[in-house]
Amino acid sequence: MFLLIKPAFRTINFFLILQILIFTNCTWQADYKEAARLSLQPDTDLILVPYEHGIFDAFEKDRQHTAHYDPKKLKEILVQQGIENKAIWKKINESTDGKELALDVQYTSHYTNYAYDTKIPLLFYGEPFFRPGIYSDPIDQEQIVPILSSLLHLSETRHSLFQKIGKAKPKHPKIVVTIVIDQGGRMVLDQIPTSFPFIQSLQTKSAVFSKARVTHLEAHTAVGHSAIGTGAYPNETQVLSNEVYFWKNGKVGRKPIYEPVNGVWNLQDLKSLSLADRLSKANDFKSIVISQCYAPRAAIGMAGHGGKGHFVYWADKKSGGWGTEPTFYQLPEVLKKESFYAFYQRNKNEWNRDFVFKDEKDFYSNLSEFQASTLQVKLDEEAFIKTIQSEILDKGLHLDYDPDLAYLTLKATDAIGHQFGWESEEARAVQRATDQSIERIFQFLKENFQDDFVLVITADHGAAVMPELSGVSKLSHASFFDQLGTLIPEKYRAEDSVIKWVTHSQVSLDRNVMQRYKISEDQVVSEIKKLKSEKGTLFFREVWRRKDVE
Repeated sequence: MFLLIKPAFRTINFFLILQILIFTNCTWQADYKEAARLSLQPDTDLILVPYEHGIFDAFEKDRQHTAHYDPKKLKEILVQQGIENKAIWKKINESTDGKELALDVQYTSHYTNYAYDTKIPLLFYGEPFFRPGIYSDPIDQEQIVPILSSLLHLSETRHSLFQKIGKAKPKHPKIVVTIVIDQGGRMVLDQIPTSFPFIQSLQTKSAVFSKARVTHLEAHTAVGHSAIGTGAYPNETQVLSNEVYFWKNGKVGRKPIYEPVNGVWNLQDLKSLSLADRLSKANDFKSIVISQCYAPRAAIGMAGHGGKGHFVYWADKKSGGWGTEPTFYQLPEVLKKESFYAFYQRNKNEWNRDFVFKDEKDFYSNLSEFQASTLQVKLDEEAFIKTIQSEILDKGLHLDYDPDLAYLTLKATDAIGHQFGWESEEARAVQRATDQSIERIFQFLKENFQDDFVLVITADHGAAVMPELSGVSKLSHASFFDQLGTLIPEKYRAEDSVIKWVTHSQVSLDRNVMQRYKISEDQVVSEIKKLKSEKGTLFFREVWRRKDVE
């Protein structure tokens, strides 16, 4: 009997496993295509899908860093991520007595629709306003605005998720504070929970969405922050990446989002109104809006288009401190004389990095090293609290009826994650500092607003593990353009390209060039599919045409 049952059991298992594999494959494709559909630009022609953990970026980072990893925790992360890099497993197993594993690393990235880039934390705290609990409803970044619109009575009908988590209360909070942990995806909170003890404890008092995700392309700072600020998808905001790349004079060119035009920041890159725009329009700019991040693409994306009482600012290398675009925004008086180098000098006894700044010039030349430190977290925290204190509390504006909005992106987690990997001990120090800063901001709000405030905590995206850990491949935009250039006669390749622009996921084709050289879309797709990484493996898993995802 056993011999008769066993083959049948094996057959059942085989078909069950086959069905699971088919379902899983269909699910990832369906999710990826839906993200692409919500992100298509008017002139997008192709969607690029790399193999998991592959990094398609503008260039190879020249500077290496020596990152340190806890072998035990690294094992857990690699198992969770399904990474089977034999070389790194050998190094982990050779590490004895819990000794840290040191590796020279270059750079990691994020932009895909895979889970490591898209799973994010999302909690709403406000005891009089939200029902604490774990909610398993699927939710994306674009739903934050409708929920807050319902809370602030900016919507005629209450959003379904607000009806679920919101308490029946006629008044609104005095201030809504949104804190974004850049590159603080669920992979950090789930796999390194000791990095964020305060946030873990706050979850017990908050409405927590356990299935929050980035559901657009790309999982990048500019796109995520515009989603959090406007509630609109990239096909509406037309914010599709941190930057777009193009071919010019035989080289790869780059256009960042919100690039200044004639010295003025181009807010027309953001096509949708933000929550702040709508609130200010509703109450004739009586609400104060604060949006702070050292990267303008984050501060602008959350704040919107500006106006009276909109304090929106970022790191300005020219002044060596906080800066803004005075055409649209204001810079808090209390921050106008802030010098980042002076701050570093005052606090350098707390410097936790091996990098040494020679002098002030060297400091600003290597500002990215400061931005990937616990001191950047401290600088961000202090500036944010000072601004709320000086522009709202000291002026008694918290006593009026008009609610205020304050946005803060703690971006040091992203900078250290890119340079050392979010799995590293260097990143863990910054993650802990970030959690501590959020706790101090929470206590500041509690002391000054009592229970009349809402705190939203989320992330804009996650990130892939370091390539040196995953063992996967990288592809530069230069290699991408070079390969596509082979379709054009050699003497014209420096000036012409079949690619009008490319990000990390979307491609716009230059139909005029294609017509001139009689190049079909099929030929372009075929060349892209041939692209190999520096390891000689095929880089792209799929290349979809627009009609495949619409």
